[in-house]
Amino acid sequence: MHMRPNLAEGGRRTVADVWDEEYRGGRYAGERPLGFVREIVAELDKNPDIRRSLGLYAGCGNGRNYLELARAGLGIIGLDVSAAGLAQIAEREPALAPKLVCDDFLNHTGKYGYIVAIQSFQHGDAVRTSEYFRKAGGMLADGGLLFVRVNAADTDICRAHRVVESSGGGFTVLYEDGPKSGLHIRFFSRDGLEAAVVGSGMRMKRTPKKITARRPDGGGSWSQWEMVANLEARH
Repeated sequence: MHMRPNLAEGGRRTVADVWDEEYRGGRYAGERPLGFVREIVAELDKNPDIRRSLGLYAGCGNGRNYLELARAGLGIIGLDVSAAGLAQIAEREPALAPKLVCDDFLNHTGKYGYIVAIQSFQHGDAVRTSEYFRKAGGMLADGGLLFVRVNAADTDICRAHRVVESSGGGFTVLYEDGPKSGLHIRFFSRDGLEAAVVGSGMRMKRTPKKITARRPDGGGSWSQWEMVANLEARH
């Protein structure tokens, strides 16, 4: 698999550096888990064999959503590039420390019954984000489930940025201001998201659902796709 450095533009800092700084600055502190977390648990409850299997949260950050999944009784590994974020999880729930792994998802190995990726598979350009889906497809056990939430292409981007590529109805920006300055972030069309799933050997289990929220400062709206895919069992 083609691997590219997980670096900000110009190599000034890594993605880990960006998120270490954000979490140390209080990012997501006190914020409630996303509603998508309840939907993930509900879907796993319908599939008890998968629910009992080992899961992976790719990009668990400092635990805003990961902790809720672990507290629901899931045996789920928390993976992230940010050591600071993982340290905050371990501080809040010391019993989870053995389940936390500091690594880039594309470098990680293992086999899982389900994978959760909430706003992590959007970090990078079209090539890198496609690699995330292919990697996930290769790591899922037969019949395994993939839960993904990513940026939607009709988002109003309020931070200074430059569009560096457009394809499949989606586009990639290079942020020039704000906490993600120097990072490439992908915004997906529905067709582009479905193509990434199918191109990875999986199929859509549920039609992608768009979640749109108005910004309280009047700066437009932010949209994300939430989707569930699965790897069909081989006979």
